[in-house]
Order: sequence, then C-alpha cells, then structure tokens
Amino acid sequence: MQKFMYANSGWNALYLENHDQPRSINRFACSCPNHRAISTKLLATFLGCQAGTPFIYQGQEWGMTNVSKEWGIDEYKDLNTLNHWR
Repeated sequence: MQKFMYANSGWNALYLENHDQPRSINRFACSCPNHRAISTKLLATFLGCQAGTPFIYQGQEWGMTNVSKEWGIDEYKDLNTLNHWR
C-alpha cells in the first residue's frame, strides 16, 4: 500500500486498532508483563516509520491491553456493560 500511495500521489491514514477491533498489542504482539513495554515500542515504531498520518486510539499510546478473559461481570464498572448484561 505504501508504494501504491507514493505512485498515485496519495496519503495513508495509518491505524492499528479502533473501537471495533481488539487492542493491537494483543493482536500483533505480546501483552504479557515481561514483553509488554518492548511490544508497545515495536508497534509504535512500526506505525511511525510508515508514510501517512498515524491515528492513535485511546489507551494505545501507553500499551493498554484487552480485558482479561478471566474477569467476571462483577469486575466491570461501566454502566452500559452492566445494563447490557442484565
């Protein structure tokens, strides 16, 4: 896509995640405590080295991960989630 955009005078909108997708650190890297910092830096470097305008989703700038699969409904504090659960 990078070559195509250059050849056609285009400009990319760069993103790795949005509200419809899992966190990029969980999709493309390792979110475990031992590798989380380096994985976050790797993804930021990957995004930053491409031509285009990077879009950063809320929490992505500090390596936010997905909610743990082991969480029960009692761990959630978000009213929309709790209302949907009911």
